Amino acid sequence: MEQIKLNDINFQSLQKLKHQGTKATLYRDGNVCFKILDGLYDDEKELLYKKLLDMDGIRINNVLLPKKLIVKGEKLQGYTMDYFSVRYVDSKKLFDYALKASKTLRTIHSNNIICQDLSFENILVNDNGNVAFCDLDGCSYDGHISPFISILMKRFLIDYRDEKILLSSNLDRIS
Repeated sequence: MEQIKLNDINFQSLQKLKHQGTKATLYRDGNVCFKILDGLYDDEKELLYKKLLDMDGIRINNVLLPKKLIVKGEKLQGYTMDYFSVRYVDSKKLFDYALKASKTLRTIHSNNIICQDLSFENILVNDNGNVAFCDLDGCSYDGHISPFISILMKRFLIDYRDEKILLSSNLDRIS
């Protein structure tokens, strides 16, 4: 996967996005979104770096996967992905969007990816009604397990039901 040096990015020329992640800062430059992983520990970045390298080459329609890795020395600092403009969902269209998201989720699972951090914040809808998944850096893939799950899943499975998390496509379906 192609890499960009963190020092080569002119953050002054980027637009900081209104909607931010919980463990990252998001910027935009035209059709490119920059995700800077400023909320992850070094060991989390190292594991993520290896996973993203292994995921290089996976292309799934309607899924915003990393395009280029942002590094400082040999350490992952973030990545770029396609920018997807977001709008608020019209409740009349909610079931249409849920159906589109379900079909995309099947394709994600057919690529042996478990999202883990699947929440409404990670399913985007643009002005044309297109649906896309984002934030797949928290996924599990090919033995690379992420320590993250959605807060709703934590509250339901761990806090309420007092269950252990079992990684499978059913985890995403429950989400």
